[in-house]
Amino acid sequence: MLQTNNKLKKIKGDASFRSFYRKSSSNKKSIIVFASKEKEKNLLIYDAINSLLIKNKVLAPVSYTHLTLPTNREV
Repeated sequence: MLQTNNKLKKIKGDASFRSFYRKSSSNKKSIIVFASKEKEKNLLIYDAINSLLIKNKVLAPVSYTHLTLPTNREV
């Protein structure tokens, strides 16, 4: 069985209501963005804007995993 040592570390975010966590494992690093249930729509907009920026060749975080909770994004 493959074991991973996933570590989450809260990182300073912006002045918004979103929380940011750095996820580290032995072979991969990513950022998890969390927003409360009341702010789920804003997180979906955040994801859509990043997708639009990427399509227009502007560097932005790629959302590649949607975790179990709908108010989390891993980028």
